[in-house]
Amino acid sequence: MRLDRLDLTRYGRFTDAHLDFPSPTSGAPDLHVIFGPNEAGKSTLFSAWLDLLYGIPVRTRYDFLHAGPTMQIGAKLTHSGGVLEAVRVKRNGPTLQDASGQALPEAVMQAALAGLGREGYAAMFSLDDDTLEQGGDSILASRGDLGEMLFAASAGLAGLGPQLEAVRKELDAFHKPRARNSTLKVTKDRLYELDRQRRELDITASAAQKLQRDLTAAEKAWASARQTENECDVAVKANAAALAVLPQQAKLARLKAEIEPVVDLPEATEADVRTLQEIEMELQGLKGQIATRAETLAELDRRKNNVVRDAAILPLADQISEATGLHPLHLAALADLPRRRDKLGEVMADLARQMQVLGLAGASAHYCIAPAPMAHLRALATKRNVVLQALGRAQDEVFKAKSRLATTRERLGDPAPAADLQSLAHLVARLRQTDPEVQKTRAEQDLVLRNSELSNAMIALAPWSGAPQELVKLKVPAPWQISAWEAADQTTNRTLRDAREALDRRKGDLATAQQCASADVGVAPSLTEAIDARQHREAAWAAHLARLAPDTAATFETALRHDDRITLHLAEATAAAKLGAERASALAQITDEVARSTAEFQRRQSERQALEQAVAECATELGLDGAGIADLKAWLALREKALIAISTRDQAQETLSRADASLDAATGHLAEALSLARERGFPPLWSEALARVDTASQQQEAARQLSELTAELSERTADLTTTKLALENWREDWVAASKGTPVAEVAEDDMGLAALLDGLDNLSRLEIERAELADRVAKMESNSRSFLDASGVIFAALSLPATTAWASLGDRLTAAHQAERDYAQILANLARELEAQDISQAKRDALAAKRTDLGGRFEWTGEGSLSDHLAACLRANRLRRDIAELEADLARHPAPLEDASLLEANATRLQDALTLARADSEARLAELTEARRLLQAVGGDDAVARIVSERANLLNELADQTRAHLAQRFGLMAFEQGLRRYRDSHRSGMLARASDAFRQLSGGAYTGLAAQPDGTSEVLVALPAEGGSKLATDLSKGTRFQLYLALRIAGYHELAKSRPPVPFIADDIMETFDDVRAEQAFGLLGDMAHKGQVIYLTHHQHLCDIAVAACPGTRLVDLSRV
Repeated sequence: MRLDRLDLTRYGRFTDAHLDFPSPTSGAPDLHVIFGPNEAGKSTLFSAWLDLLYGIPVRTRYDFLHAGPTMQIGAKLTHSGGVLEAVRVKRNGPTLQDASGQALPEAVMQAALAGLGREGYAAMFSLDDDTLEQGGDSILASRGDLGEMLFAASAGLAGLGPQLEAVRKELDAFHKPRARNSTLKVTKDRLYELDRQRRELDITASAAQKLQRDLTAAEKAWASARQTENECDVAVKANAAALAVLPQQAKLARLKAEIEPVVDLPEATEADVRTLQEIEMELQGLKGQIATRAETLAELDRRKNNVVRDAAILPLADQISEATGLHPLHLAALADLPRRRDKLGEVMADLARQMQVLGLAGASAHYCIAPAPMAHLRALATKRNVVLQALGRAQDEVFKAKSRLATTRERLGDPAPAADLQSLAHLVARLRQTDPEVQKTRAEQDLVLRNSELSNAMIALAPWSGAPQELVKLKVPAPWQISAWEAADQTTNRTLRDAREALDRRKGDLATAQQCASADVGVAPSLTEAIDARQHREAAWAAHLARLAPDTAATFETALRHDDRITLHLAEATAAAKLGAERASALAQITDEVARSTAEFQRRQSERQALEQAVAECATELGLDGAGIADLKAWLALREKALIAISTRDQAQETLSRADASLDAATGHLAEALSLARERGFPPLWSEALARVDTASQQQEAARQLSELTAELSERTADLTTTKLALENWREDWVAASKGTPVAEVAEDDMGLAALLDGLDNLSRLEIERAELADRVAKMESNSRSFLDASGVIFAALSLPATTAWASLGDRLTAAHQAERDYAQILANLARELEAQDISQAKRDALAAKRTDLGGRFEWTGEGSLSDHLAACLRANRLRRDIAELEADLARHPAPLEDASLLEANATRLQDALTLARADSEARLAELTEARRLLQAVGGDDAVARIVSERANLLNELADQTRAHLAQRFGLMAFEQGLRRYRDSHRSGMLARASDAFRQLSGGAYTGLAAQPDGTSEVLVALPAEGGSKLATDLSKGTRFQLYLALRIAGYHELAKSRPPVPFIADDIMETFDDVRAEQAFGLLGDMAHKGQVIYLTHHQHLCDIAVAACPGTRLVDLSRV
């Protein structure tokens, strides 16, 4: 499909715009470069083209000028079905119309596009700078894979590499061999943990009854210990409350002594203090303001008396301003008038000499010719020479055309009419395309090759042997069976290994638990011994407090150390008993786990043996004794290749049969067209047909040459007549133009005509210069006189001599104006400052009265400062409030009967008892919590049900995720297989073209591209000119862009082989190219333009010149003129 014309009737910024894309001449490229500055509408143009083909979207950003329902695009398209005039509008109904406004079905446009969709067009047949950069990044993501890069370039999928990489990462996140954090591994670990937790919950009925009895005993023990702890806590708090009363009594006495000096002062508040502070701060500020303003008033009065005013010059200000405007003109006239007058005299002398040279008399202005008529006369004089030269060339061309016609007629004579061999020519053309003889030879060669491939494939199946048909009928396991065996092989290997490891771990745990259970726990002191030790320590402490002697101190220290040892041994014994019970329970549990692990290992071992037996039986049936799963899978793959070879051999035989039939039919058609016997065979009949067609072509060529030469002679004769008519028209124009001028009296072929025109032109120029100089001198003299008159009046009014410098008068006027402005400003400032001073003094008097009233309220006698007096009143208020609060608190808490030393001794004893009771309570609570946990774990709640539910949910989720993973994994494998096939089928032609394009784009820095094996795939390498090779992923960013462009160009040529091309749109892809690489790129675009239409959009003017130089025949379109 080709775009002949694009009508941007109402779209974006365009209104009634039309772009023509004429068809190229024979052999010329169909390349169009559209140039326009930024915001000229290049992107709008490409969007309009896609909207024309596929419809304007409901929401479009190109309706800012023309409302949606009024938008319209049109085009003239040429395709294999003919010419299509189409119009696209935006509305709810059918949007595709013909030139007359009738609706067209969308199938018409789709037929012209050969089913190509909008996304496919944008991907495969357009390219911009962003896509070029994405393509370079895709080369990195693909790791240089040849198949992936070739397919991405042909399909225009610049982001294929990153997308495939993301899919692979997603698949590896679910499952990857030896990965620790994959979804599958994490889920399996969770399933094993749930199985372990469920086994731990299994217990006998007698053990459950024992746990219930242990729980009841623990509850009773904890309740008793808790009651003891609460009693001790109440005693500690009561003793602490008695101790807290003593400091409050001392504080009350201190506060009463402190309030005695200020007890009679009145009450004051914080607000009163803040009020006084604000009054004093404002008074202080006003005092400074009044003093500063007094100084300002004195300064203003001094400045007023010093101002010097000039009343005489001010009334003359307008006259001075007007004369000042004339003063520069007066000075310029004084300086320039002598030179201007001398120049005027020189010009008048030149005019007289020029009139004498031309032989003219009278006023020079009479002979002047205006510039436009003079230019017209000179153009006509030049045109005469051109017309005379064209007349001479036309006469020569007529003579040459007559000679060529006579020579050709003498050489060819009068050719006879050619025989009507149109049907034979069509038959020969069709046979040249099909070439049945070559097809038969190729079919025979292909059959020999396929038989050889089949033989090699059958040999590769050893030790199996048999005929190809036996191989086809052979019963083999289905692919799903092989996959199931492989999965089972991995599963059984893993589960058997896991079961063995689990059994070994359980046996190790059992040995460790048996050693721990036999360890000696030791004998713990009784609770009675602990109570006796604590009572002995308290008695020793009381005796020491009473005497405070060295012997009582030593006795107390001994009792204290003995009590600490008893407490420590008691805690260790409690922990040891708890640990022994836990070890016994763990030993029983581990013994059960060892038994279950042993049974699990034996079951997994049986599953593995059953799988190996099934594989061995299948291999024996196929004659592959001793083959494993991998061997069996490899043999089945060889069998699949052999089956493909059998099918390919059969197809080659059918192709040979068709080639024989085609050759026989071609022989019959030739015999019938030549009226000869078909028994002569195809080669002789083919030679005779070619000879007859060549003879007829020669006769037609002779007639065509004579016809062309006759037409050429007629055309040259017409050109000669046209040239003679042009000479006559020139003479008429010359007479009309020279009328009324001295030139009219000179002949048209006079040799002095050019000199006369030059002399008249010089005379006109001198006359114009004389008039301009005379006018300038008169104006300057007038300006000088005006200034002298105005300045004389001003000097007289000021009683100044006429010789006074004019600049001094301006300075005097400026000083007078400034003095008046200063005097007015000083008067205004004086009035403003006096008003502000009166206001400040009024505020000061009001604040002083307010301060006096505040002192009277608080009985201030004037001694000291008022602020100190208010602070004392405020302190008396606080003391009265604190005394009242303490008295009220002591009334609620009466004084203790004991003294302070006894209360402190009781505090220490009671705190020790509380600590011991709390430790015992915490130990009993831990025993109770453990007993409850053990009992709940045996099924007293829904723990087992929760474990079973979670395990089922995990299995269901794992099944869904596995199915999705396998579907995605198989899809990726199929896509990668497709990429490999695409690589194999397009590697030779497409890689060669891409290699040549890359060599040109790199400016010779690289000699080309090559494929390098990399495991099961191939990677693309670049070959530098200095030798060696580079992986595509190791290239620089700019070079990767050039590589991607080369691949896209090669992909376009591959697409052009399989489908009719559509216009290829490139939008400024050479932003980073220098001129040399841009020229090479345009050369490659020119090669593409020989296959289909190529349109390049740019805002760089220099690229237009490069395109024309690199690809002659390129058509340029300036978008700003559309």
